[in-house]
Amino acid sequence: MEVSWCRKMTEIVAHKGDYHQTIVFGKLKCLELSYLDSLTNFCPGSYTFNFPCLEEVVVEECPKLMIFSDGVLSTPQLQSVKQGRFDKKECWVGDLNTTTQQCIEKDLTISDTFPELEIWQRNPQEILELQNITKMEFYKCSSLEYIFTSSMLLSLKQLESIEVKECSIMEQVIREDEEEATTHELKFPRLISIEIKSCSNLTNFYLGSRALKFPKLRDIWIDDCPKMTALSSSISRKSEKLTGEEDVKDNTTALFCDKVDVPSLEMMTISKLSNVKMIFHTNLPSNSFQSLRELSVSECEILKNLFPASIAKHLLQLEDLSISDCGVEEIVSKGKGVEDQPVRFEFPKVSSLEVTSLKELKCFYKRQHTIVWPMLKKLTADGSALLRIVGLEDVRLMQERKGNGEAVLVVEEIYP
Repeated sequence: MEVSWCRKMTEIVAHKGDYHQTIVFGKLKCLELSYLDSLTNFCPGSYTFNFPCLEEVVVEECPKLMIFSDGVLSTPQLQSVKQGRFDKKECWVGDLNTTTQQCIEKDLTISDTFPELEIWQRNPQEILELQNITKMEFYKCSSLEYIFTSSMLLSLKQLESIEVKECSIMEQVIREDEEEATTHELKFPRLISIEIKSCSNLTNFYLGSRALKFPKLRDIWIDDCPKMTALSSSISRKSEKLTGEEDVKDNTTALFCDKVDVPSLEMMTISKLSNVKMIFHTNLPSNSFQSLRELSVSECEILKNLFPASIAKHLLQLEDLSISDCGVEEIVSKGKGVEDQPVRFEFPKVSSLEVTSLKELKCFYKRQHTIVWPMLKKLTADGSALLRIVGLEDVRLMQERKGNGEAVLVVEEIYP
């Protein structure tokens, strides 16, 4: 029996009638459940199911499947569950129900309109005990100030994606309790994607003293979080109030600091972060973002620059760069460890560049420099931005020739 691509199906056998019945599938040898987005179980009732001949079970892309059946199960011939028809990955933990709970990859959505929110508020461990959660979405959780404490993350080693949207009072995604404080790092071994949108009270992704390690993170998207200042911070809002506004203002923070490690990051979208002055801290190692391919930054009013020079010189994989509607005064800042001598910025893979609506933009880089864009095919810029990056009297455009004779666009800033 194969059931697939039924997006709204929540159960295979409806739970109507006498729960004490025994249901026998006497000749069924193979059961395949695939691409059933809403399936929560085979049968939600407490029936007894006998599958005397069942030898093969395939479960693929059924992210809401938490348990096979609430009743008694008999599958004497079954020895494993496959996670795809052509996937050699198999799993078996004693019985079909336990295997479903611990081996099948799951998506979990928690919202004001979902009963899981009440469970989460009462005891999150009841949900975290579900093994193999690969995606978690928190949507319109109007009563949560934070989602995790650092100790909870030990149960989420399989997590690949986290989405947080429209959680109006949330201040952090992860908060470190005082009794948990330690020098040990927090590591997300399989996390690939982070998406945070429209969280009006969010100040940080993580509040605590540990370093954050994201060895496989490829994509981060943060949009419309006007109070956010940094992904990681050890300063709480209460501390800020006690310290005073002047001291907090002088303690410049960046969205990415040296406590956040994202060596595999490829795509970054930052929008409507009206409290962020700096995206990349000047103390970051120069190769921290060497895998970055796409960067889009928009509507960040007090953002002063895009990169420190140390980072900009190592963006060798960057292909698509877009910055618009920001308070940026320079694209690249001097940062630390950069000598007062001509600097050559090479972007060997950038094919698309957009620089628009930057009213405060004064220059690409304040000191003498050369920019090389050998693969640039699409340039989008309004007049003022274009004059700042590709100026008139102070800028000379040159055509260098590579070994094969192909022209390379070079923008060189000339100072008297």
